[in-house]
Amino acid sequence: MTYKNQIPEYISNEGEQNQRIHRSILSPSNKLNHEIIYSENISFPEKLTKYFSLNENSIDALHNNYLWAANPLSFNDPFDCPLQLWIRDSFNKEVISKIVDPEITHIFSEDLKSNLNIFYNITIAGMGIICLNEYKKTNQDTIWGYYTNQEGFSITFNTEPLVKEFGQAFKIEYTENLDYFELNQNFFPQTLRWATQKKNIWMHETEWRFIFPTLRIETVKMNAFSSERKKKYPNNAIAELSLGLKFFPTENTLQKNYKTLIFISDSTKHEHHNKLLTFLSENKNIRTNHMHFTNDLNLVPRPCKIHKTGENQFHINYLH
Repeated sequence: MTYKNQIPEYISNEGEQNQRIHRSILSPSNKLNHEIIYSENISFPEKLTKYFSLNENSIDALHNNYLWAANPLSFNDPFDCPLQLWIRDSFNKEVISKIVDPEITHIFSEDLKSNLNIFYNITIAGMGIICLNEYKKTNQDTIWGYYTNQEGFSITFNTEPLVKEFGQAFKIEYTENLDYFELNQNFFPQTLRWATQKKNIWMHETEWRFIFPTLRIETVKMNAFSSERKKKYPNNAIAELSLGLKFFPTENTLQKNYKTLIFISDSTKHEHHNKLLTFLSENKNIRTNHMHFTNDLNLVPRPCKIHKTGENQFHINYLH
């Protein structure tokens, strides 16, 4: 899908100290570049963390060095990037014709609700978002619970290599009142704002996002190609990997002593455990932790090394 190159700035102003200018630039080759100019009081984190449930997709992403750029309309949270923030009455054919390529204006009608749905099925089909979290000691227990039920794993990335591959990282702005949007020629920067705001009840997540607005679309399915959503990162992007507090099923573990845990897996039930632990045993250069619950009720990473000692047996040796 192509768009007309008339893209002004969109300014979000939550007080002078938090002002953000959303700017979208469409190049002559129809490549859309987004940027946000932040106020000076916002600092970019050196590391960002992605939390994963333990499943086939997350293991494949780890083995093949990619992060999945999801369609925002597929997010589990209905309050994250909701279409309800777009004012339906603004989706008339006249306004839409000023934004989209003339060749597709015929698919829109006088039905505003239908126009909104068609417009976003087309535009958001080619949008991908990678969500990561800024590491803070005070939010570990809730974040692990939200995303992995304490049973999955996380990868902490060095931000700089990701930015080199993916472009600018966008900080989520947490606010009491979400912005509503009227469709006009501010559409691209408004979409960037739409995808980077959340209610302030979620501010403990300290979330950042990489946004890909124009992925190549498989027109029959009206969705971006799977290969387009797999965003590869370099090996040096991984700072460390952490296993969740409840990663090891208790019925399959033996505590040899305080410094050694033995995991004897069931090859049928623990296929994903085996694949992840085998990967870590073969890639000892990856700094690895097992989350530990302290006596003062804090969740902290405990450094360890993974050794595969049999087909279905692993030793987890804690470094301290």
